Amino acid sequence: MDVAVALLAVSGLWTAKACAQVDTVYVKGDCPDDPGNLNRAITTAAASGKLSQTLFVLDLNSRYFLRGMMTVPPGERLNIVAPDPGTTQETAPPQILWVDAG
Repeated sequence: MDVAVALLAVSGLWTAKACAQVDTVYVKGDCPDDPGNLNRAITTAAASGKLSQTLFVLDLNSRYFLRGMMTVPPGERLNIVAPDPGTTQETAPPQILWVDAG
């Protein structure tokens, strides 16, 4: 009986972990001739219905130019992180900048 209960508990934990899987998307910083990497990554995840299950990881010492409005659908959340910054320019935190879409 104890073995059956233990197996059931482990099975339940494994199922809960499988349901809580998070997709990690590493977003490269924007280049002047190709802005909008963060916009594209967020839009792609939102369109697939996986925004809340996606973790966007930004590069240190990078800039991300947001063009226009980013809409988070009701009931969803936007998760953006970056590695811990250091004490040099190369390890500075990323910058998210809003620019006029016009």
